[in-house]
This record gives sequence, structure tokens and C-alpha cells, in this order.
Amino acid sequence: MQELDHPLWQISVYSALAIVLTVTLNRSIAARLDRGWRFALLVGMSIAGNCVALMSVLFWPSYWTLITVGVLGFSLSSSSLSTMYSFGRISAERYGFDIAGFNAWLRAMTSLGWMMGPALAFFIAGQWGADRTFVFALLAALVWATLWWRTIPRDARAEVADKQPQNTSGAERALWLAVTACLFFSAAHVLCSSALPLFYVREAGLPDFAPGLSFSIKTATEIVIILTTPVLLRRFAPLSGLILSGGIGLCAFIVLSQVTGLTGMAIGSALEGAYYGLFAGVSLTYVQSFANGRMARANALYVNSLFVGALIAGPSMGIIAQFTSFQTAILAACLPMLCALTVLLVTQRSERRSDLSTS
Repeated sequence: MQELDHPLWQISVYSALAIVLTVTLNRSIAARLDRGWRFALLVGMSIAGNCVALMSVLFWPSYWTLITVGVLGFSLSSSSLSTMYSFGRISAERYGFDIAGFNAWLRAMTSLGWMMGPALAFFIAGQWGADRTFVFALLAALVWATLWWRTIPRDARAEVADKQPQNTSGAERALWLAVTACLFFSAAHVLCSSALPLFYVREAGLPDFAPGLSFSIKTATEIVIILTTPVLLRRFAPLSGLILSGGIGLCAFIVLSQVTGLTGMAIGSALEGAYYGLFAGVSLTYVQSFANGRMARANALYVNSLFVGALIAGPSMGIIAQFTSFQTAILAACLPMLCALTVLLVTQRSERRSDLSTS
């Protein structure tokens, strides 16, 4: 935006368009997957969208290119996330993998990508210029295309597409409660994590390297926890794991908001990674348990809940920090987390009543 000489607030226009388009495309593609469309075709469309968007920004660098061809291509690219979650679930069922463990690996790879991507982008931009970032992204897209061509069977499709879902109001209500809880988790996470770097430097008086160190501790803990959640799911139900995650999250927000030194920051960052790793490792399997024969739709709703939660939390953090402080924004993350816990406890109570009525 700076190189194109546009005001920074216009980034929000792109972000809003990208979220709306991604959510819409996720729903549309999920419906096609549940009707039996091939995974390879839809992932290939995502790769093509990504490449077209990158080349358009490279060869015709302008704001209007970004919010037209660029945002459409990148949104189509982002839709591949829920498609791959559906492909992973079907593959786990077909080849006899542990479903919870396989879902955990998928979420761990997603978190690893989110951890590496921004850091690499800023490093490349700082070393060789912002436009070089798109060149490296295009090279990554070519690697993605190669893996797609070599690993995804051309005829793979969702076997559940042939099953007729049971249109019961109870199953639909349970699915939407699960998705709503994930939305609140996402909002709480983004509200806290987006306020933390500026809180550390401007209000807590920590050194400039503190945000990077905090992020490293958080993501390392997160990935370790994600990969250990299959062991937890052998002993506890996914719902119990999410309730535990919400409790740890509340503790993390309180600790982080009171940080005055690097030791407190490290403890808070570890708690943050623990709660979000537990959420990430459990939530996908939890939402899929309410798919009711439409697995792709459940995965799309799950991914959309994360995007919408982030869309709500991002501007909210800015408004809260503008009129109060970044510390208040971190504490404000307790509110959506409490809402998530309320939804989960309502779900738990409903499940107990259902078990009593059937016994």
C-alpha cells in the first residue's frame, strides 16, 4: 500500500472483500463436494486462482488490480483450506487412519504455514522489496501445483455425497452451536494476538524483540499441543477438550494483560499457545462430528467461522485500543471466550439430556 501511494486504511477494503468472497466460495464449493465433485478439480481451481492473482499484482501493480482480480484469485485460493480438510477426512476414513490424529496433523500444518508465511513475507520485503514477495509466493504456488499433481488422485471424491442427510432440527442446531463456539474462539484469539505486539512495546515497556519472542513461544507450544491432542481425545470427548481450552484461554488473557517483564510474557505466551493448540487440535474433529452426512459443508462452516471471527475481532481491537488501551483490548478477549464457553456448556447440557432421554 505504501509503494502504491495509497492510504493504509484502504487495506481494510481489501480485507473485507477477501473475507466475504472466501466465505461465499467456501459454501459454494462445499455444496459441490457434497454432490460428488472431484477434490483434484477444485484444488486445481484454487491453485489457478492463486497464480492468476499473483501474476496480476506483479505485472499490473495497482490498487484496483488488487481489489478486483487479486482479491478474487486470492479468495479462491483460500477456499482450498476447507477442501483439503474434507479431502483429509475422506482419506482418513478410506485408508483407516486415526481420524482425530489426521485432523490434528492437518491443523498443525495450517498453523505452521501461518507461522512461517508472514515472517518470510516481511523478511523478503525487507531484503529485496515488496514486489519480490509475490515472486517467491509464485514459486511456492508452483511447488503447491506439483504436490497437487503428484498426490491427489484425479478421481477422488467424497463418498458421503451419496448419503442422504437426516434433516433433523437437533442435528442442525448442534452443528450451528459448534460453529458458533468456534467463531467466538477465533474472535477471542485475534482480539488478543493482534493487540499483544503493541502492548508489549508501547505499554508494558518490553524490548523490541519481545513480540517476536512471544510469537515463537506461542507457536512452538501450539504445534506441540496440536500434535498431542489425539492422545487426549482417546480419554476425553472433543467437547470436554474445548471447554478445557476455553478455561486455559481465560487464564492466558489475564496473565498476558498483566505482563511487566519477559518472564511473565513467556508464561503468558505458553498459555496462549496451549489453549489455542488445544482448540485447533480438537475443534475440527468436533465440528465434523455434527456433519450429518455433509462433511464438506461442516468443514466449510468451520473455516468460515474462523474467518468471520477474525473479521469481527480485527476492527474491534483497533476501536478498543483507540479509546482505551491495548491492555484493555487483551482483557476484552475474555468476553468472546466466555461466550464460547457458554455455548459449549449449553451443548454439553443438551447432550446429557439427550443421553438421559434415550437411556
